[in-house]
Amino acid sequence: MQKNLPENRNIIFLLLSSFLSGIGNYIFDIGIIIYLYDETASAAIISGFFISQLLPAFIILFTGITIDKLNRKYLVIFCRLVRILLFILLLLSKKIIVIYFVSFMLNLIFEFDNSVLNAMLPNMFAKERLIKVSSITNIISSVSMVCGPLNVYLNQLFL
Repeated sequence: MQKNLPENRNIIFLLLSSFLSGIGNYIFDIGIIIYLYDETASAAIISGFFISQLLPAFIILFTGITIDKLNRKYLVIFCRLVRILLFILLLLSKKIIVIYFVSFMLNLIFEFDNSVLNAMLPNMFAKERLIKVSSITNIISSVSMVCGPLNVYLNQLFL
């Protein structure tokens, strides 16, 4: 029983961080769309935001070598620190170009971070638990996809 304690703790931390990160990402996405619409009422500006979110998907295709060569634990920590700095930048400037840049970088880091975590899973868990952990992680991601927008809706409704 004691033998599985570190692995169980890893599962809890992984699921909790995935859930909270997912909720934060979806709240950010919805919140920025609402902000951009309120400020500009421009479909072109909102389209630019969506483009800034989609572009990282093309860049992430070329990051596998970096993930394999560097220490994955430090990559995750680095990604989290850069995300904090990007949110601070967003708080300091509300210019559209800054919002596009921050959105682009946040999505690039989010995709990179997910790739690093997926590469770390086989080292974190026993082979027989890996499929179960991956499945639960995907379910948590889907739940956070619902909880983020629901949180924004309830916030708009009651505040």
